[in-house]
Amino acid sequence: MSGLVLCLILHLLDMPEEKILDEYLLTRQSEAAMLERVNARRREIGLEEKASLELEPEYVRHVLGHLETRYQGLDAYLESAGLTTQQLGHVKANLRGRDGREEEKLVYVEEREVS
Repeated sequence: MSGLVLCLILHLLDMPEEKILDEYLLTRQSEAAMLERVNARRREIGLEEKASLELEPEYVRHVLGHLETRYQGLDAYLESAGLTTQQLGHVKANLRGRDGREEEKLVYVEEREVS
């Protein structure tokens, strides 16, 4: 689910959908090793193993499309959930860096190609 949260944050920052999906695929590269660690722990405590930790990329595309269709975008969805326009602006400013200085950003988005 953390990959989906990352996608929503990137969407909030106006990153193009294809770049968002590329970033999502990067978060999934280490899924097999993480899944094995999670399942080892689940076996230790008697829980059923998980088949996967994340959602398929098509699900991310569906969520983004749903937000556009139903709410006219993520901003409108967050406002319908109670965030004011001003609060949303503050969130975006914090994520981007208050005055544009890289060292103050909470999230640094680097463009990379997924192979």
